[in-house]
Amino acid sequence: MRIFAHNKKSLKGFSLIELLAVIAIISMLSSIAVINVSSRAGLAKDAAVKNNLSILRGAIGRYYIENGRFPPSISAMEGAQLKNAYLKWDAANASGDIGYDAANGSVFLRGKNGSPPAGTDIKGVSYEKY
Repeated sequence: MRIFAHNKKSLKGFSLIELLAVIAIISMLSSIAVINVSSRAGLAKDAAVKNNLSILRGAIGRYYIENGRFPPSISAMEGAQLKNAYLKWDAANASGDIGYDAANGSVFLRGKNGSPPAGTDIKGVSYEKY
């Protein structure tokens, strides 16, 4: 009498252990991909904030060259590139609005309550240094 008789039917397919191992590997790989994608989204948001500030600073500089003074407010400048969307910012770890000092033409980020922005970007740079 054979205790461990193998027939052709029992050799077909995958065992439960093999399927669980494959599912575990796929789960680990997908979690790594999700983490990578979310950090890339944060980098893109931070880059967009820097780009918007650069556009505003350039427009203020051009206004100064053309008029010999800084604009009284950001909204006083004309141009298709200066829409209200640029007056708000939403980065990876904070958000708020954009402040402007008409005395020296400086543009800076403010937190939601008008205070300096708290937090750092994905790379660890303080939003106050933008």
